[in-house]
Amino acid sequence: MNQTERIYIQLIANSITDIHKEIDMSGIEENVLVELCKLHKNTGLIYAALMNQKNVPQQILETFEKGFFAEMMIYSKRTTVFEMVLKELNQQNIKHIIIKGMSYAKCYKNSEFRTMSDMDLVISPNDIDKADRILSELGGRLIYERSNDKVHYYKIKNTIIEIHTSIGYAGSFNRTFNYEKYFEKAVDESVCLKKYTHEFSTHYKIVYAIYHMAKHFCEGGCGVRMITDLAVLMEFYRKEINMEALWDDLEEIHLEKFAMNLYTICRTWFGLETGKMNYTSNNMETVENYIISGGVFGHDAVIRDSVQISKQKGIGLIKIFRWAFPSYSHMREYSLWFKEKPAILLPAAYLERFIRNTRERGGILKWQRKLVQGKRANKIQKNIVEMMGLENER
Repeated sequence: MNQTERIYIQLIANSITDIHKEIDMSGIEENVLVELCKLHKNTGLIYAALMNQKNVPQQILETFEKGFFAEMMIYSKRTTVFEMVLKELNQQNIKHIIIKGMSYAKCYKNSEFRTMSDMDLVISPNDIDKADRILSELGGRLIYERSNDKVHYYKIKNTIIEIHTSIGYAGSFNRTFNYEKYFEKAVDESVCLKKYTHEFSTHYKIVYAIYHMAKHFCEGGCGVRMITDLAVLMEFYRKEINMEALWDDLEEIHLEKFAMNLYTICRTWFGLETGKMNYTSNNMETVENYIISGGVFGHDAVIRDSVQISKQKGIGLIKIFRWAFPSYSHMREYSLWFKEKPAILLPAAYLERFIRNTRERGGILKWQRKLVQGKRANKIQKNIVEMMGLENER
């Protein structure tokens, strides 16, 4: 971790805890700090901390003030869409559970400091058709559907709404444990906030945050914001948490060691003490550097592409071919465009998939370069997963 990265972590600690420490700002590189905030989507947290620091260069303050207000404009537009969707679901008597970012934001000292690119809701599978109609009437359109983890992605005014009809798809780790079954209780015991709007209980909110990070670690890592979320949750609910019950559940779902490693990072970065914190993990500096070097959701989609290629049967170009041209049944399941089309249009579905993936990854040349980088990063990531104590079955 270089000097600017250390200052970056210290500034976050000042923003999310009640302990204010004066930070030596000498040696800070403004451009590096700005890029870190862009990468991890936490300009607001850093701006708030800088405002309370002495001897911060005026140029840095002005840069972060502009970045913060630009971020707030986007936040305001998205929040308007979120509130519109929640209002309509309530009027139509559809129970929905807010998970992830929007549920965590209220635990921050200022909810605006926890930016969100989307809103995640859990609803009953029996209500999905009704929800689809409601979102369509609000101007939304279904842009993607994943049947493996039962998620429908909608876009309304450039804002993504993710509708989950189940949670707990393990994906890349520990497929021997039934996480979907485990989280059914979390859904059943959700807490009512207003009419039909619910959220997880404190216990399951924390367990789910840890589970979600485990999933991201196995698929490309998780970023600083996810670690910050966990620290904020543990601090906000400190007096409510039944630590014994929490650790019992984490042991049951095979995430106890992973959680201990996360708490080691929270203690090192933010000075938080939360149960079992006498546990000290080795090699955390390697993991910390990996987290900081990734984006808000860890290392980008190209590394996940490399992971998917490595899982294919065969060697070399055969693996790439199998990944680039998946089976007919796979395309039926994952390509929204091809779902209702005749089989003869399979080649067109492959072309649509290629164009969409190329656009999302910044163009063919950038994608090609990153696939080479991703192959190397994939090896590093496997070591990180082992260090974190996850059972990865890629």
